[in-house]
Amino acid sequence: MLTDDVIKDHGWREELNRRFGWMGGEHGLYFECLGGWRFVLKDMLERIDATLTDPEKREVFRISQIKEKFGEFRVYHNGDDRIDRIVDAAEAASHITCDVCADRGWTQGAGWISTRCSKHSGWRG
Repeated sequence: MLTDDVIKDHGWREELNRRFGWMGGEHGLYFECLGGWRFVLKDMLERIDATLTDPEKREVFRISQIKEKFGEFRVYHNGDDRIDRIVDAAEAASHITCDVCADRGWTQGAGWISTRCSKHSGWRG
């Protein structure tokens, strides 16, 4: 579980962009989600990076969007079935990970749906 200070630190975005920004093209990756999913995202990006061994496929591969939707993150990309399986597994992991602190979470909410642990159930940032 992330501490309150770490929750407020957005440096994880820059760190992931230093390593994997090429996947987002000229402007890098933009994360429309909270930092509790940073470890799931990092794992997913590492797996994609390791999977794309063909230089030609690597050159044209792009992630166009990473965002939160209905309590899990969504990743839009132009990859093949191997990348789809990696992304599907990461999206499933986000569905049980608190998007605030990375602790075990569950989907909750009626209007705005989020995945939160009991500590961050009503958290609004």
